[in-house]
Amino acid sequence: AFSDTLRLWKELLVPTDSTEKEMADLDPTSVIERIFHYFDAGLIDSTANYVNIVLGAVQFTEPPERAPYCGHGFFERMLEHSNYKPTITNKHPTKITVQALLDLWLGSALPEAPGRAESYVDELVRWHEETKLDVYRPDPRIYCSVMEVHGACSPPEIAFQRVHQIFQDMKSMCPNEEIDTITCTRVCGCLAESKHPDSGDAARRLLDEMLDSYFNEGNLRRKPGQ
Repeated sequence: AFSDTLRLWKELLVPTDSTEKEMADLDPTSVIERIFHYFDAGLIDSTANYVNIVLGAVQFTEPPERAPYCGHGFFERMLEHSNYKPTITNKHPTKITVQALLDLWLGSALPEAPGRAESYVDELVRWHEETKLDVYRPDPRIYCSVMEVHGACSPPEIAFQRVHQIFQDMKSMCPNEEIDTITCTRVCGCLAESKHPDSGDAARRLLDEMLDSYFNEGNLRRKPGQ
């Protein structure tokens, strides 16, 4: 299958002395151009999955500060290919695409990364409201990734405020059962990463919330770890 070929190519992109020269003409940008050419020619079915695989390979070929811009270019190509219609889910970017982009922005440590990260989530929310399709509903992993971008790239005061607000947004958007121990642990990590003087107290309040959910509501998915 074509997707298996792409996954093998992605594995070979991890730099080694034996593959670096051979793979020089198969960088993600070149592969993306070929994929969209194959789409247009009808040689392969148009599916966002192929583009998402290539998007996940950008981290291996581009410097961290350039990788998210390269990834965003793929994102825009997907929008164009779907005629900007989120109902065409086989061609349109989904939350899988956005997750890959968030990973690239987190790795960049660029000051514009938090704004970029939040803009992608805003798009997901808009597409979900328009289509009611789950492929666009931001999940805890998406929200936590945006918080991590703020923790790594925003000044302490802004990071602390945005982590708090994004956590509230997540609780309003995601079913309660999705917000588990792993999610809460990641939020605590984002608070710590913000280096705000009140982050310790905020993390303690979240721990108290987890304890209450576990002991008083019987929510086993919120059992605090050691």
